[in-house]
Amino acid sequence: MTSGTSVSPQRSTTKPDTAFAVGVAVLFACVCGFAISYHEMWRDEMQSWLIARSSRTLAELRDAIRYEGHPAIWYLLLYGVTRLTQRPETMQILHVVIGSACAFVFARSAPFPRWARLCFVLGYFSVYEYGVISRNYSIGILFLFVAAALLPRRHERPWLLGLLLALAAQTTAMALIVAAAFAGTVFLEPWVARGGRASVTAALKTLGVAGAGILLAAIYVTPPADTGYADVWVLEPNRLRAERVLGLFARALLPLPGERGGLGDVWAMTGSHHVPPLVALVLIACLVPWLLRRKVALLMFVAGTSALLLFFYTKLDGSLRHHGFLFINLVLALWYAEVVRREITAQPVVAHGSSRGERLFTRLAGALLFVHVALAALAVREEVSSVFSAGRATAELLVANDLDELPIVADPDVYMTSVLGYLHQRTFYYPRGSRFGSFTRWDKARTDDELSDEQLIAAVRDLGRESRSAVGIVVARRLPPGIAAGVDEIGCVSADLLPPESFCVYRLRAPSSPKM
Repeated sequence: MTSGTSVSPQRSTTKPDTAFAVGVAVLFACVCGFAISYHEMWRDEMQSWLIARSSRTLAELRDAIRYEGHPAIWYLLLYGVTRLTQRPETMQILHVVIGSACAFVFARSAPFPRWARLCFVLGYFSVYEYGVISRNYSIGILFLFVAAALLPRRHERPWLLGLLLALAAQTTAMALIVAAAFAGTVFLEPWVARGGRASVTAALKTLGVAGAGILLAAIYVTPPADTGYADVWVLEPNRLRAERVLGLFARALLPLPGERGGLGDVWAMTGSHHVPPLVALVLIACLVPWLLRRKVALLMFVAGTSALLLFFYTKLDGSLRHHGFLFINLVLALWYAEVVRREITAQPVVAHGSSRGERLFTRLAGALLFVHVALAALAVREEVSSVFSAGRATAELLVANDLDELPIVADPDVYMTSVLGYLHQRTFYYPRGSRFGSFTRWDKARTDDELSDEQLIAAVRDLGRESRSAVGIVVARRLPPGIAAGVDEIGCVSADLLPPESFCVYRLRAPSSPKM
């Protein structure tokens, strides 16, 4: 992402580019705001919202998020928002503000050409995974970007730099890993980048503060003993799993369609599971000549990438939003290296005598960024033309048929947060955990075992007898016609981009009053 030989000398991007950054942030907010106006929030977005909304106290919030595998910052923000409003769309507004702040910091301070900064901000991960989808990833990236913007003053503000990295670690497990790689690079910089302005004393201060925050986050994300989600560590060698995890690097740099629906899984269409790891090796080989000339970038890239891939192998192979942190880590490594290079050479651009490896890297980086912009445009188009999740439409169906005030049996619980989040303060009865609740509690009391239609109807009838009222039913499948006496089908709603979140709504009529 450095300027290549074809780029003529231009105004140094070392100084903050504030006017440009404001324009880029406004453009980002407009693009994300437009896409969000069409986006139906899905289960992972609503899970966080419902945890915050359902928690009456901070103690309840703490107990609920212990099963989530994430630190607390995003949930604390939502807890504050839910004290003011019950509308989940407010979470989307908050998320666009956070994403716009990321765009502003990157466009203002990243030491790359303007075209590269603009393409990154309008790329797939920034716009879609960390923009349109309202999750806790964007706020961690914001802390990391602000920390990177502070790098030119890292020897003057070591405590602040450490604090920013500690805060980044309090957002997600992936941000925690990248923050640890960042802090480790700051600590080792005086030895690997001689000639720069690094200070051993300042590096120790940064590492101390960041390390304390990272340790605290690592302790906090450790699941409780009764967790029922991602509770297994994969420690034995497995060639197929190793190939898949290595291929995640290629998927992060080339986030081709696959998880959103639409064109289908382009990587799978290659016809071989060997293709992604081979592409990953090719991309890494293209990076090596550039990285070898910048030891700081090499250190941070190797540390962050290795730790992320190890996490994906041993604990959670994750989804594209998780894999995107491989891309974020690479960008931060390039950012750090460019800051150090400018301190040493006082040059805003790479000299015209760049090696063939430099030119290859520049062209590859430019091509990848333009691909990311195209993929972001594709994702926005899909949001406009397709239904992401049927959760919102199902909630509207319940309200339109006066079912929202009835007791409701919902199955499976993991999909139902996308429906419940659009309803005003209430709970569903989840047969898989034999309990009322709003969000999915990932403990051992729930089960992933398939619930048969007969078991579902039995749970509905039990609830009807107990409440002596009609009972609503929301299921992520269509029940057989005439499944049981007194059960009427209300309607079904389909999702295009997330088919598992297609729902059908039924009503069990109220039990007849005994004749006198």
